[in-house]
Amino acid sequence: MKKIFFSSLILLIFASCTEKKNPAEKEYKTATGKIIMIAETHPEGESLSTVTIKTLDFETNETFTLTDIDPLDSILVTDVNKDGFDELYIITKAAGSGNYLNIIAYASNNDKSLTSVYVPEISNKDIDKNGLFHGYMGQDSFKFEDGKIVRQFPVYNETDSNSNLTGATREISYFLKKGENGWKLEIKNPIHKQ
Repeated sequence: MKKIFFSSLILLIFASCTEKKNPAEKEYKTATGKIIMIAETHPEGESLSTVTIKTLDFETNETFTLTDIDPLDSILVTDVNKDGFDELYIITKAAGSGNYLNIIAYASNNDKSLTSVYVPEISNKDIDKNGLFHGYMGQDSFKFEDGKIVRQFPVYNETDSNSNLTGATREISYFLKKGENGWKLEIKNPIHKQ
């Protein structure tokens, strides 16, 4: 009897020691106490990431997996649209000299669940001469202020090299809106600064 008890105790200790948390997983807490766990791995090399997002304590808990995305630059949990429920904002940075940033967002549905937010991509039309992103070559940053997300980037003139900038700076503001089919970030007119 003692031998069976001792063997069971050793198996229990061994099982608890081998059950480890994912060391790449980090916990983020919303203002209302909900938990979001995020883990980043690099199965194909350091220039691409797989990111897993798990929700805890929501009415409906889910796991989202993002594959083949740029590596994580920063993560922010904040209430941009001031509705009392925090959103999740993931900023990624492309490998290379341009330091191109992208934003991935998830909005809380009154703490019942998280839903992905539609974020408009920068298209070729946007980069064309009359587009919002004309002169964009990366080197951008995001800041969160006064109910909006502001993307700021240097404007490159046609003759500028990546290391020799002569243009101004542009700011483009994004506002989180609830649409008919879910959440989206809407772009407002840019601001030019010298």
